[in-house]
Amino acid sequence: MPAHILGSARLEDSLLSAGATIAGTVIRSIIGPGCVVETGATVTDSILFDEVHVEEGATIHRSIIDEKVTIGKQATVGVGLLDKKDLTMIGMKVKIPEGANILAGERIKPEESKD
Repeated sequence: MPAHILGSARLEDSLLSAGATIAGTVIRSIIGPGCVVETGATVTDSILFDEVHVEEGATIHRSIIDEKVTIGKQATVGVGLLDKKDLTMIGMKVKIPEGANILAGERIKPEESKD
């Protein structure tokens, strides 16, 4: 199954795996199989493993996101003051709620939700 790049998508220097659906912006990132980046979402300098769902308006920067993670609408991951040089890491099957702010350098273990 090929990757699907919708009309609203913006891609720059990125690698898309089979089955990915991109409607948002992806810059200098690797997007795994079955990932979805919705309209208005932005992924920069990041790696998304299999079946990550980035909902509308969410932002991911300098992050490694494990399999089957959901990033809620308008949430931010890897942005903020903790340490802009550190990678942010989100474990398998974590659900980041709508509007949450995960600072740069934070680590969230698998299946540990962040409010």
